[in-house]
Amino acid sequence: MGSEDMISVRRVFRLVLAPILLAVIPGTGALGDSKPVTASSSGNAFISCVCVLATSGCPLKRFDELAGSPRQSWVQPAAVLEGHTYDVSLLCYRQRDVQGRGEGLCCQLDGDEKDVRYFSGSLGRIE
Repeated sequence: MGSEDMISVRRVFRLVLAPILLAVIPGTGALGDSKPVTASSSGNAFISCVCVLATSGCPLKRFDELAGSPRQSWVQPAAVLEGHTYDVSLLCYRQRDVQGRGEGLCCQLDGDEKDVRYFSGSLGRIE
């Protein structure tokens, strides 16, 4: 099988089979959805981020568990304002391809912000 054939097989999986599996099999999305938090004060904060590794069988929670639930984790800075609400999972998602953070190792199936379900974040101490 040539490299062009392999690309076609991958494309069919991503466009046809993956959405069907996601719709049919329960327990998808290994980490969860967005997690909004409200900053208690203004200043510089750190967000602890975690994502599901692409090698774990992203769309299926059971495959992720069988793979040992591999994760990529990092800490990123953020400037926050008191009283404003931040979706820390989305902030982590936006750093998914940055060197020293997600490094392109995180699950991405939809290619848009729906992939935030593979990310989790928590807002740390504000200085």
